[in-house]
Amino acid sequence: MIDKIVERSSVLILVTRFPLPIQHTSRVFLAFTSQQAKSSSFAQSIILAITLVTELKASLQLLQVIPSKGVDIDLS
Repeated sequence: MIDKIVERSSVLILVTRFPLPIQHTSRVFLAFTSQQAKSSSFAQSIILAITLVTELKASLQLLQVIPSKGVDIDLS
């Protein structure tokens, strides 16, 4: 459901999960596909992530999701 909302949105959407109160966050992971990295809004996503980790005094880790050879990933 979330994927469909994000795909259809004309504005940047940040989807997060904070199992603890946000002030206890020490790491932020930004997972993306190569297709997402090519999008015009990807730079804006990076800037938003950097703003978030700066405010939290946390680290940022970028994770590119690469499908295994011969395995299709359906993001719809």
